[in-house]
Amino acid sequence: YKLYPSVLWLFLTQASLLTLTLLPMLKLSKHYFGNKGFWLALTACLAYLPFRQANITSLHGEVVLMPIFAWISYFVLLKKYRFVFQALPHQQVLPRCLLLGHYLQERLI
Repeated sequence: YKLYPSVLWLFLTQASLLTLTLLPMLKLSKHYFGNKGFWLALTACLAYLPFRQANITSLHGEVVLMPIFAWISYFVLLKKYRFVFQALPHQQVLPRCLLLGHYLQERLI
């Protein structure tokens, strides 16, 4: 933003964060349901109005946190807990993510 102040940086950042959110969801759907699940999940995400509107509105904290929680959910569902703990360097984030992991374990597994 210091190089060239423009609103395009905002759109680029939001589009990148939403793409990073979409990747683990698509990988999980392909892992569990095959190619048909991949295309169904992609269609559902693109048809979901709040997901599409997240790229239009201003940059909020939810857009920044969505990829973090999506990737944590991905690694928890695939039982790769080591990656979850390596991705959490801050001590304040760890209790919240552990609660998320516990919730996912109880509800989805």
